[in-house]
Amino acid sequence: MVATPAWSVCNAGFDLIMQSAVYPVLGIASLLMGVIIAGVYMYGEAIHNPKAAVWAKTEIAQLFISIVFTILLISFMGALCSFKVADVVSITNLSSTNIDKNMNFFEGAHTYLYSAANYSHNVLKIERHILGGVNMGENRARWCCGPDCSGANELWCLFGSSGMSVSAYSGASIMNAAIGAAFNSALISYMSAMNFLFIFLYGISGMMLFLFPMGVVVRSIPFMRGLGSLMLAVGACFFIVYPLLLNVLFLISDSTDMFTYTVNGKNRIEGYIDADDGLSSWEFFQAMWAYGSYDQFEDLIFDDPSGYKFVNDALAVAGRAFVIGVFFPTIALLGTIASIKYVGRLLGEEIDLSRVVQLI
Repeated sequence: MVATPAWSVCNAGFDLIMQSAVYPVLGIASLLMGVIIAGVYMYGEAIHNPKAAVWAKTEIAQLFISIVFTILLISFMGALCSFKVADVVSITNLSSTNIDKNMNFFEGAHTYLYSAANYSHNVLKIERHILGGVNMGENRARWCCGPDCSGANELWCLFGSSGMSVSAYSGASIMNAAIGAAFNSALISYMSAMNFLFIFLYGISGMMLFLFPMGVVVRSIPFMRGLGSLMLAVGACFFIVYPLLLNVLFLISDSTDMFTYTVNGKNRIEGYIDADDGLSSWEFFQAMWAYGSYDQFEDLIFDDPSGYKFVNDALAVAGRAFVIGVFFPTIALLGTIASIKYVGRLLGEEIDLSRVVQLI
């Protein structure tokens, strides 16, 4: 479990933000808008302007709806702090053994994005290591003077100038493009996961809560009902829908072993995450001096001879990293944006989805 920051939802810092900033601003904004509406109503009665009176009566009802919606939403957010990942599991057919089911609603979403970023970063290191091995293999050659080009027969080079150049691993160039694409994919996955993690942390930090008092005011201004509804809908969906979708996708990823490095029942590449690529000059000298030096040279670069033979495994984990770091979080974000449209309609007016996308 990755704990949410101290200033996020369900923590003491968040309560401090609510009590010292959000609630006072919401109260002042509601009171100010109520005074404006009352002033317009009295002005309409004084000059016998029925349009002003009708507008005031309409907007005081809308102001009341906005305040009630905001209060209920904030109360519901507090209730979600006691909503555990186990409760999400109970409403699905998914099963997971690796997830801490005692995490609350927001901790589960945070842990998923953090785990996706960490996994993508590890895959990035694996791809870098194997890509380095591929580049070394395709560029390595030796000059052979002996009959079978191995071991002590290299002494033939001392007695004659004839020989041949051998590039035993030149075929590794075929894998270069594939591993390079996997490396780029892992890099995109890592950056994408970090981006979505930032969006989530910004959403639950409390800053988005200021959309509520702004929405309460703007929604009661003439010809601004759509913008006010949009502000309230964005706040509501990013606090509820976005974390909910991330929790569900977290369960899907874990139940399908997306966070593992095992391919076809074997874990042969996890050791490359922290593998040492460097060779000291003395190790290099020892390897090339010793009998059978070519094989020992390979062993020093990789944990096993010709370690880049696990290209298929490297491609598999790169695909997993892309799914959990790019595809799934994008689905969650698109689902959140789509839900804004319907919440906005619930609050009184249709919202143009293209404008919402531009705003996000």
